[in-house]
Amino acid sequence: MKYPIDGYSYFLGDILSNGELSLIDIAKRLISVDTTNPPGNEKELAKEVHHILADNGIIAQICDLGNNRANLIATIPGKNNDRTLIFSGHMDVVSPGNLSEWDTNPFEAVVKDGKLYGRGAVDMKGPIAAMLKTILDIEGRPQWNISLVLTSNEEAASIAGFS
Repeated sequence: MKYPIDGYSYFLGDILSNGELSLIDIAKRLISVDTTNPPGNEKELAKEVHHILADNGIIAQICDLGNNRANLIATIPGKNNDRTLIFSGHMDVVSPGNLSEWDTNPFEAVVKDGKLYGRGAVDMKGPIAAMLKTILDIEGRPQWNISLVLTSNEEAASIAGFS
């Protein structure tokens, strides 16, 4: 479907009724990208999120900050442009610490006893996965704009944050 808004056309595609990717599938993909800060390497995760969105007809922009750091912005235009619901999160994670203290690889998400384990499962890749799943499961055109804003470097100095 194409919706003209202020003279522009946006392709929303069939993504807005996506049922293929589960929340766990998305979380596993995100957790598998090592964005330990420092150095961050959030650009790799931004590319993965971009790929998930693009596969579902949503256009996203990666804002390259240099040194393999990036932010990501995606917006689904709504029927009305007077309001925007923004989902926001950060892509970097703290160090997993001593790897010998992990039962599994911290960058290979594992579901055990109904819980998801992996670096970033709680802060913040699990929540980003929930945001993505919510966006992918929207049916039809939303009432208002919906934006996804993912930033770099929250776990450290935040110098390379949103710009």
